[in-house]
Amino acid sequence: MANEILIVDDEPNVVVPIQFLMEQQGYRAMIAERGEDALDLIYQY
Repeated sequence: MANEILIVDDEPNVVVPIQFLMEQQGYRAMIAERGEDALDLIYQY
């Protein structure tokens, strides 16, 4: 099972490179554009 990381940012130019780098390091990257969406993802786990 891979470690998970949550990336929260509304700018795709920031999120995409971070997501790529995290996945290259073996993380499962979850993305949220807003704080409320991030909280929803956190509460699901």
